[in-house]
Amino acid sequence: MQQDKIPTIIIVGAGLGGLSLYHALIKNKDKKEFNVKIFERESSPTDRWQGYHIGLSNYGAQSLLNCIPSSIAANLPKAMPNPVPDVETHGIIITDQVGNVLLAPPTKPFKDVYDLAKISRGLSSMITYRDRLRDVLLEDVPVQWNKKCIEYLETKEGVWVSFEDGTQEFCNILVGADRINSPSNMKTKIT
Repeated sequence: MQQDKIPTIIIVGAGLGGLSLYHALIKNKDKKEFNVKIFERESSPTDRWQGYHIGLSNYGAQSLLNCIPSSIAANLPKAMPNPVPDVETHGIIITDQVGNVLLAPPTKPFKDVYDLAKISRGLSSMITYRDRLRDVLLEDVPVQWNKKCIEYLETKEGVWVSFEDGTQEFCNILVGADRINSPSNMKTKIT
């Protein structure tokens, strides 16, 4: 009887999406095991500014906590204001062109990301520091830095991924999480 080979997944892009997927695959390897590799075009985690703050909704917090192991989840408060600011609302507010509030649905109060994830109805959210969240998600992830994907080739056996440094990697599944107009997304026009 031939032993099944463990499929390889390559994730191109070590941003929030790529790192969350990496953790989800590793966390759930008892259900299906994959050899997971993650590549990033930047030369290091501090190579480029990571953008502004982002809002994390209660549904997003639930999803994120489901993706990551408890050791990483324990460090999530590093990426969020502490304490959560005591403001009138932690949700979506719709305003007109001069800032007058048109709609502010009621939200439930919460003290941290774990409380936020427990809110099952409505839409509450909190500010999250994108760069700090990425730093937390990078913990224990063997990112291969300075590996810019320039193209890929699908074959009957799988996918060959080519990098700018002249190297190639083979995988069974390729995930393009590197940016909207990247080579790993351009052929399929998936965004």
